[in-house]
Amino acid sequence: MIYIQEAHATDGWQTDSNVKDKILIANPKSLEERGSVAHSCVRNLKINLPALLDDFQNSVEAAYTGWPDRL
Repeated sequence: MIYIQEAHATDGWQTDSNVKDKILIANPKSLEERGSVAHSCVRNLKINLPALLDDFQNSVEAAYTGWPDRL
């Protein structure tokens, strides 16, 4: 699994459903922050796959396009 940029960040395109579900995540400002958010995602969703981080140029996302489903 590659963790790419946050889809519905609080300082970006926040959705009403994320607010309702209390999924309130700002865009990470460092690789360490992105790693922390990715770890939280993996833990909370009980994902049993290795997780890697995309870089801040979003190279993996651009190469493979996570639209419309970021899976």
